[in-house]
Amino acid sequence: MPDVPDVPDVPYVPDPLGLPRTPVVPSAPVVPSARARPAPVAARQASPGLTSAGVVVIVFGASLFGLLIDVFTGDGVGWLFGIVFILVSAYAALQVRRSDIAAGVIVPPLVFAALVVPEMIIASPGELLTKVVNGLNALLDNGPMLWIGSGLTVLIVSWRVWRDRQSRQSRQSRQSLPRPAPSGPVAAPAAARTADAPPPS
Repeated sequence: MPDVPDVPDVPYVPDPLGLPRTPVVPSAPVVPSARARPAPVAARQASPGLTSAGVVVIVFGASLFGLLIDVFTGDGVGWLFGIVFILVSAYAALQVRRSDIAAGVIVPPLVFAALVVPEMIIASPGELLTKVVNGLNALLDNGPMLWIGSGLTVLIVSWRVWRDRQSRQSRQSRQSLPRPAPSGPVAAPAAARTADAPPPS
């Protein structure tokens, strides 16, 4: 007949009102599962770098500053605005984080158009249609600034993507290498113990 495990005695505490009370059996401790454990702090942290909103703020703010200087010191869009636009676009493409890296290429041309076209519409005389046409023509007149800035961001982002891919492949190749088996002094004691062991009776 199989042995029945002993059940520990549970103390009975009478109720002060005289009501019957069911004894409470202590339950087993709850062990948290692996899924319930919090993730490491390093895994929850976001990747470093500029977000998409950060790219918009930096490129727009610096380019607007250069445009205002050109407007108040010259005849409108000039090379000061172009130099600032090119430099800040390259900086944003370098600093944008990996998950938002597409913003480093998309944001600068949009900021360029959002600043150049309204500036020309405001500064041009004539009717509204004439102002709109002049604003669109300003994109062609100042095309070299846009092409240099956009081309530089494409080169920087492409280089970053290639570098990340190469580093990922190198890590995977190092992890796939077989680990060498223990040899020499480490394996010798184990072999000696096996040789000295008495034969089974």
